[in-house]
Amino acid sequence: MINKTLCGGNVKSRIFAQLALAFAVSSLTLFAQVSSQIVGTVVDPADAAVVGAPVTLTSTETGAVRNAQTDNLGTYRFTNVEPGTYSVTVKASGFKAFTQGGVVVTANETHNVNKISLQLGNVTESISVTDEVAQVQLSSSEKSQTVDSKDLDSLTLKGRDLFGYIRLVPGVVDTANRDVTSHSSLSGMNINGGFTALNFQVDGITDMDTGSNTSVQYEPNLDSVQELKVLTSNYQAEFGHTSGGTITVVTKNGTQQFHGTASWNHRHEEFNSDTWANNHTIKNGAATPRVPYRYNVETYSIGGPIFVPKHWNRNRTKAFFFWSQERTGQFVSGGTALQYTPTALERVGDFSQSLNNNGTLIKVLDPDNGNVQFANNMIPASRLNPVGQELLNFFPLPNFVATLPSQVNVDNYTEQGSAIHPRLNSVLRGDYYFSSKLSGYYRFINDADYMYVLYDGVQFSNDHGGILGDKGIAPIVHPNGGHSDAGTLTYTITPTLVNETT
Repeated sequence: MINKTLCGGNVKSRIFAQLALAFAVSSLTLFAQVSSQIVGTVVDPADAAVVGAPVTLTSTETGAVRNAQTDNLGTYRFTNVEPGTYSVTVKASGFKAFTQGGVVVTANETHNVNKISLQLGNVTESISVTDEVAQVQLSSSEKSQTVDSKDLDSLTLKGRDLFGYIRLVPGVVDTANRDVTSHSSLSGMNINGGFTALNFQVDGITDMDTGSNTSVQYEPNLDSVQELKVLTSNYQAEFGHTSGGTITVVTKNGTQQFHGTASWNHRHEEFNSDTWANNHTIKNGAATPRVPYRYNVETYSIGGPIFVPKHWNRNRTKAFFFWSQERTGQFVSGGTALQYTPTALERVGDFSQSLNNNGTLIKVLDPDNGNVQFANNMIPASRLNPVGQELLNFFPLPNFVATLPSQVNVDNYTEQGSAIHPRLNSVLRGDYYFSSKLSGYYRFINDADYMYVLYDGVQFSNDHGGILGDKGIAPIVHPNGGHSDAGTLTYTITPTLVNETT
């Protein structure tokens, strides 16, 4: 019994030691966190520090509460604060209670709240300030700009691509078309002159294709984004993944009230004016039609508290959810094919008019007769394989007469095709506040992105109409999407010591 007890105790000790070590190491892991700090000072009417004053931080969206006290300099500090809107309340004996509302905290910042000057009076009396004076960043030398939820809601983007907002930031040049979201969204963008070495993060986790390091694995839809921030230079060490600039995104969380959105974005080539070239170029006896340009983007989102009326989370301050989906349907130009296809004469063995680019005749030789050229450069009908002739029917007939010298007798067929490219983006997030010291969240993002690639290996479609949807010869279905699971648990050990595990 003694041996067993000692052995069990050693095992338990080792397990607890390992857990303690993992917990300690997790706080040192170099994730680029999205959480921030709130600091401020509390003084009396004579501008002297108020020591030991209780300070309460309350989230406007979730009602979550955190507590702290002022130190001997009258300073208070809240670490690991999630981006959002807060109110700061001070209740000190001998002074009127004071509440500073409208404290908007963005990701990765140390937010200095305006100095709170208490007035003499009873703590049951209170003074409230509903908004904050504009802040000047003094705690960091970084150059950055934030696009907050107000801008995200009020500015409309043609392609609903969140990277379209980045061109609003000084020092950023964006040459991409951005008709729609794409895994190659970083292409065409440079920050302070750098086209490469860019980094994109979602909730503090790098979201880059590790194969190319130039494209993203997934992109949250606009309705799921709470904040977008661009760090252009002089940013902190935890953003040392790349040197060319960092783009960070924070996803939305649920609040005490239910909120939802729904939208439909529709574009079609019939809404576009036709071009002069189309109207003056005859194809198949009619003016050249507009190139297909068709998008349907449907989006919805819903978020709020998780509770059981009169039984669990009745105050709606513990559990919250957020869910959003965006479905993108597109039918657009897949490119132009310019190739040579067998002529009607060549299909029956007549090569008497088949010429090289320099105008000389292409000699057709008889392999059964010492490679002597066929008479009149024509293959006898008896030598033609009927199976081969049937295979030729998969090739379209020529429809193009070249005018450039380099294309004569080389290209006789052109086709401009279009293809579908469906995409479904899903975002799920759940937040839970165990206590004023312990909180956490789980977030899931998935991009189901399937691109139909045309003219890659096969240079024409078999419907010969130039419009390729779900038919045609072997369109390559290329999956581009990715997904992410993320979880964060934050424990406030003391007001100045916090452990965050991601």
